[in-house]
Amino acid sequence: MGRVFGRMANVVLMPVLLATGLALIYHRGVDIGALSVGSYGQILTAKIVLAFVSFGLAAAHGATAGRTSPRTSRLVGIAGGGVSVTVVLLATSLVP
Repeated sequence: MGRVFGRMANVVLMPVLLATGLALIYHRGVDIGALSVGSYGQILTAKIVLAFVSFGLAAAHGATAGRTSPRTSRLVGIAGGGVSVTVVLLATSLVP
């Protein structure tokens, strides 16, 4: 079940998340220069960076599951979950 969801997430969900995020940035009129200016740009930049960290941790979790100790896989999963929650909290703070 986890492998099927992992494939679906990589093929369908991640591209949809990236496309909708880029569309929202375009819709709001945010340009590259605005990412380092003001609280909105700084929060958006942190969210983008942490989203990529979350993607990386999800990939690492998938790679470690079944290949390393359950403790290692669990720690990577917990770290990924914590980063994902932070991304969601940052996203909610960007809503006007």
